[in-house]
Amino acid sequence: MTAWQQLDDSLGRLPTDSDSWSDHGVEQAISMVQGLTPAGFTALQSAWRHRPLAWQVQCAQILPWAPAPPQEIVPVLLEMARSPDEGLTFTAADTLREYDPALVAPGVTPDMGHRLRDIARRRPSPAAMILQRLLDDLAKNADAGRRF
Repeated sequence: MTAWQQLDDSLGRLPTDSDSWSDHGVEQAISMVQGLTPAGFTALQSAWRHRPLAWQVQCAQILPWAPAPPQEIVPVLLEMARSPDEGLTFTAADTLREYDPALVAPGVTPDMGHRLRDIARRRPSPAAMILQRLLDDLAKNADAGRRF
């Protein structure tokens, strides 16, 4: 079984409650994503949209550990952040904070920025602070005249 097959089969089946995921599941998932080959990452890029929501959320959390350049990971996270599901949007936006804002900002549209601000208003702290920090960092790196 390839690393991609193992990851694909496991995500979404790993524990999703916050204690089990943070204690054990995330470590297992990171180990699997680190083993991806370029072909495995390409498979992930095309398959994630067709996976269950729990799979997608867990994937968004572990993508920074994938052995792929940020220029390939950031577009996947940006697409996840455009999800109609607020939880996936938040998770992907939180993960995007790991990357250089200069790389992320060009992919964030004003509509996406407004949606993230709206989510931040509805979610209690520290979630609101996380999204606000991302938006502030992006605004500093955006083209003049662009607002998030």
